[in-house]
Amino acid sequence: MMKKLLALLIALLTAASLAACSGDEPNDNQDNLDNYLEEEVVIDSYTVGESVFYFESVDSESVAITGYDGPTAPHDITIPSTVPTNADGSETKKVTSIAETAFYGTSSIRSLVLPEGITSVGDFAFAQCVQLTSVTFPSSLESIGTGAFQNTGMTELNLPETSALTEISAWAFSNCAALTEITIPGYIETIGEAAFFGCVGVESIVLEEGVVNVGKQAFQQTLALKSLTLPSTFANENPMEDLAFSGSQILYRENITCPEGSNAEAYADQMVLAIPPSEDAGEAGE
Repeated sequence: MMKKLLALLIALLTAASLAACSGDEPNDNQDNLDNYLEEEVVIDSYTVGESVFYFESVDSESVAITGYDGPTAPHDITIPSTVPTNADGSETKKVTSIAETAFYGTSSIRSLVLPEGITSVGDFAFAQCVQLTSVTFPSSLESIGTGAFQNTGMTELNLPETSALTEISAWAFSNCAALTEITIPGYIETIGEAAFFGCVGVESIVLEEGVVNVGKQAFQQTLALKSLTLPSTFANENPMEDLAFSGSQILYRENITCPEGSNAEAYADQMVLAIPPSEDAGEAGE
């Protein structure tokens, strides 16, 4: 963009000089030059080291990150909390969101820090970032879009202790095969359809008090699941319809923790679960 602007400026200066040498009155070219010099150059990218963050304005105070160019080698990134919006950097705007598909398929990103001030992560924003193992989420976060972190290499889900986030959208963390534990804080009331579908390495799921609704197939095909904790606020009624936790071959009823007499207990009692091996069977195999 800067090369195009420089070329335009040179062309206008040349035209103005020719007009001056000819003795003619100032013409349209001179007017165009004057108008150009008066206009503010539009800045739509911000470079930090080898990383280039592209953005567009949301309103008079904030921008959304819309794209990214960075090294091909594995590297860590921190999303800038502010970006300059004029040529000399004297004016800035806050970064408040990540646009849909902004980092889609950027396989070289290894870790990601979303700074305080980010309120939303768009649909499929970091999907297919297969080497992305670590994500730091801010307490300012209000929404995580559909498929936002689908098929990444995340090994832990580190949601903040407090947040304005109330829902995890459909497919948001699906097929994150390297996850081994999932804890959903109580400020999240709803877990969307297939939000963690196909997280085949997950061994433990804890839904804290406050979680209410778990969407269809939300944790289906968590094949390694062997420990599940459900809260008293849990409102799902029929595990045969929602299939929210189906697929594990090693989850036994005795390893599902839920408050006695609660809806969660009734739900757990209806689940189709593996039968734990008996001691007699173990002795017979020796």
